Formats: sequence, C-alpha cells, structure tokens
Amino acid sequence: MAISLLRRSALSLGAVALSGLAVTGVTVSPANAAPAAPAASGCSYDGGARYICAYGISKVYFPDGRIEEFHVGTDWWVYSRITSSRGGNWSNWKPTHGMARSPITVHNQQTWYPRLTIVGNDGNVWYRQHDAVNGWGTWHRQ
Repeated sequence: MAISLLRRSALSLGAVALSGLAVTGVTVSPANAAPAAPAASGCSYDGGARYICAYGISKVYFPDGRIEEFHVGTDWWVYSRITSSRGGNWSNWKPTHGMARSPITVHNQQTWYPRLTIVGNDGNVWYRQHDAVNGWGTWHRQ
C-alpha cells in the first residue's frame, strides 16, 4: 500500500514536471542537431546575388590579383564568382554544390592554397580546398 502511494506521487510529480516544460516552451533537441539558421531573408549584391544578410560576402585574394567571392544564397546553397584582376569583369554567380548554415570562413589568404569552411545543413564542419594546379576541390567533411 505504501509503495503504491509512493508510485502515484512519483508519477504525479513527473506529470507536473512535464507539463511545466510544455508551459515554458522548453524543447529538447538531439546533441548533433544542425545549428539554428537565420531567416533566409536576403540582401542584394552585384551580379544579381541574393544572399543571407547575416552571413555576408567572403572573398579569396589570389597572389596574381584574381579575387573570388562567395556567399550563402537565400536557398542555402554556396555560390561563387571570380574576376581576373582587381577592377576586372566578374563571372556570373555559380553554385559550388555545397549548402551552409553558417558564414563562409576563408583561410590561407594570398596563397594558391586557400581553404573555405562552413557548417553544413547536417551540423558538421565542411571544407573546400584550392590548389594551384587543379583549382577548387569538392566539399569534404572535416
């Protein structure tokens, strides 16, 4: 009898605790869930680009004066365009076959081996490496 009474009290306390979570709006998510992304409202940029304002435009500067720009579009795809020199004509924006939920970080500026990193839709960090002979490689999970 005493055990039955204790069980009912424990169950009642559990129900109260759960109802408190529902009232306060607390949600539980898996530890490996993708980071929350900002709203996909976009800013406009040269060449007709619409990108996620919070992520901005990232630039890669090559030793020969070429500049390549990258942005995360409002569709979450990563896009790039390049110019042959400072002040030169720009190519059209093209998808890089990567999707991001973060700004694009550029490493190794002013070299032939820059590297881009993003947080992908899956919550993992992804990178894309450039080399002087082959250009940009594909996206790889870090």
